Amino acid sequence: GIITAIIGISAVLVLMPGVDLFQIMMTSQVINGVLLPVVLVFQVVIAADRHIMGANRNGRVWNVLTWATIGVITALLVNYVLPRERVVTLWEGFKGLFRKETPTV
Repeated sequence: GIITAIIGISAVLVLMPGVDLFQIMMTSQVINGVLLPVVLVFQVVIAADRHIMGANRNGRVWNVLTWATIGVITALLVNYVLPRERVVTLWEGFKGLFRKETPTV
């Protein structure tokens, strides 16, 4: 049904003459990056649920690492989507973390 239709539409799109295949690949990867945090949230919630996963559920350390990863991916996505003048770049943010301030006497 749906998967067959997606494959058919994709095949027709790729086989059309004059279509920029590189742009199609880049666009699909941007869409993947936008959807990644949403999918990961649902996966983490399911993997941490004792009722669903039983003894195979994620532990605390793994959950913390996974939520931190989702946070970093979301921050990178926001940095990519919002206009540059409104977002402090990731590098500028890191520089501020490690800047040593000299005490004034």
